[in-house]
Amino acid sequence: MWDVLNTFVPVGGFLVSKDAIEGSEASKAISFFVLDIFICIDQEKFFLNLLQSKAIPRSSLLNVSNFFCKDGQYSLEALQHFCTLEAQLAFLLRISHKYDRHGAKFLLSTDALEHLGSCRVMNLQTKGLARHTGISLGRNLSGEGDKYLLVTPILRLVSSLTSLVDSSEFLEVKNKVVREVIDFVKSQRSVFDQILREDISSAEEGTLERINLVVSILSRIWPYEENDEYGFLQGLFSMMIFVFNLDIGSASFGRVSDSVEYKRNSELIVFRLCFSLISYLYLLITKKLIRLQVSDSHDGLVESVGQQLPTLLTLAHLLDSLTIALVRAGEEKNLLINKIQNINELSRQEVDEIIDVCMRQDCVSPNDNIRKR
Repeated sequence: MWDVLNTFVPVGGFLVSKDAIEGSEASKAISFFVLDIFICIDQEKFFLNLLQSKAIPRSSLLNVSNFFCKDGQYSLEALQHFCTLEAQLAFLLRISHKYDRHGAKFLLSTDALEHLGSCRVMNLQTKGLARHTGISLGRNLSGEGDKYLLVTPILRLVSSLTSLVDSSEFLEVKNKVVREVIDFVKSQRSVFDQILREDISSAEEGTLERINLVVSILSRIWPYEENDEYGFLQGLFSMMIFVFNLDIGSASFGRVSDSVEYKRNSELIVFRLCFSLISYLYLLITKKLIRLQVSDSHDGLVESVGQQLPTLLTLAHLLDSLTIALVRAGEEKNLLINKIQNINELSRQEVDEIIDVCMRQDCVSPNDNIRKR
């Protein structure tokens, strides 16, 4: 089967690549859906060489950075262009995920961060685009509509590229990746600031993901930045104090009206958020020698940074929450194993529930999977 695919992909890839560059808006979007699938089945990385020779990633980045549409001036053509941009960003993210560090380095060689930093779609209020065109762009599971249609995929791509940042090079000023990501953050300061100010306690799943992406990006590169004129440092500290005090592992986590699946997804995102925040705090403690107090006090401002920091008691509460969550996960695992051992005695519905639990989830949430559009 793979021999057949390896023979078909170069030929099909050549034809699809031509449509991706020269076709109409509809043809371009469909072409990128197909390119996304080709990358998924590429076992030998030879399809990446085809993409390089056709300069499709660079062309996609230029398309994203050059797009401009004034707020309130929407048309069917603008809607089609948005769909193409969304497909191109999903395609670029797939390159980074599929080819790992090699794919990320390839995208950086195309000046990806520079193009993304100069794009204006991050600040474009797309809410209302579907209303003006009369066609729905799709509504994700959190019900947030299309306001952040392109912000989330761009942040996903940038977060993926920051995987190249090596913490061992903390004092290496010439770390090209770090400097480029920092420049991107500075160029999109208003977007990062707005997302960091979101209320986590009432945030929907899509908002939680954007918060997690922003924190993940900052946690990897912001320790390298000497000046905090943008106020991100205090924003991250405030988020640590709030998130670390949440009862994440308890059964009461989330809102009463939320479904079990929604609570689990939100809990997973919050755990990822905790990991990014802890990683950032660890770097500050080990590299910049910041010290934490045992508990809050009236003189609880650290002179070295002039910011309010989380305390050791806050970290202890986080460890308690993680312990409770791990114990609960262990109990659920044992229950699942017991069910599987007696699977012949279960009803069809119970078997389907087990299958749903065991199914591997994609790295991109189902509502944002471009192929399902």
